[in-house]
Amino acid sequence: RRGMSEVEGGKKVETEAVETETVETKALGKRERPTELDMSVDDDLPFKRPKHDDLPEELQNRPIRVYVDGIFDLFHFGHARALKQAKHIFPPERTVLLVGCCGDKLTHSLKGKTVMNEGERYESLRHCKWVDEVIEDAPWFITQEFIDEHKIDFVAHGNDAIVDAEGNDVYKFVKDQGKFVNFRRTDGISTTDLIMRIVRDYDSYVRRNLKRGYKPVDMNVPFFRAKQIEMGEKLDEFKAKFKKVKENFVRDFMKRFGAILHEIDMSGNSSSDEYGSDFESFDYDKLALEDDEHQHPRLSDAIDSTDTSSSSSSSSNLFDHNNHN
Repeated sequence: RRGMSEVEGGKKVETEAVETETVETKALGKRERPTELDMSVDDDLPFKRPKHDDLPEELQNRPIRVYVDGIFDLFHFGHARALKQAKHIFPPERTVLLVGCCGDKLTHSLKGKTVMNEGERYESLRHCKWVDEVIEDAPWFITQEFIDEHKIDFVAHGNDAIVDAEGNDVYKFVKDQGKFVNFRRTDGISTTDLIMRIVRDYDSYVRRNLKRGYKPVDMNVPFFRAKQIEMGEKLDEFKAKFKKVKENFVRDFMKRFGAILHEIDMSGNSSSDEYGSDFESFDYDKLALEDDEHQHPRLSDAIDSTDTSSSSSSSSNLFDHNNHN
């Protein structure tokens, strides 16, 4: 839309730029916090869909074959949204979406181990409503021979650059023919991200499967390691219970302590200024002594009496000692 605005020029430049920014901002928000798959196609597509009259004459009266390829391991809504965009490049009722999926041997040698095998990945694609045909064991890089063999009219791919070992754009020859269209990837979700979540919370998922009846050997987990993980869960439970008990104790103590302060303040034995407005300046020893005296009114007299008796006894002993000498 920015390109169209620049060509049109004049008063529409500013209006189109503002509109583009708004659409991109909304689309970005949806990609970060996706809530549903069936979003507005116009928000998903990073391009303006061509009109019927803009198509080559040979494509105006027959289905248009669009090709997308990938690995599609742990098929997720990011994959589904990419295929949806590819299906809607042209009117979906006139689009035949072909999806190429690379086989295990090729994928494992060039990218690494997959969670799902090739048969599971092929079947996942067949159950996506946007897909019309699945091409199994697709090539890693598309070629002109492959395009001709499958009668592909357009190739769609994400907006990230795909280069070969020499750094060349593998889709350059398709772009030169005007048959390449890119779509937006979905931020925040990918197969790698899903695997990272499992690796990060490895112990939790081991415990989960142990509770569901799986044996350590089924998960390739050593026996003692599995026991250690189980004990870790019990330790976490104990820590959580201890924390709750401690919080309840502190809460109960502060409630009782606040009640004592309130009684003292209301009885007139002390003023709030004497103890301060916060617990840091409060004289806990003084409060304890006054509280003891309140409970035992003769405590002070007993202390004074003991002190007087001790003083008299000491004086008498001193007098006798002097007389003896």
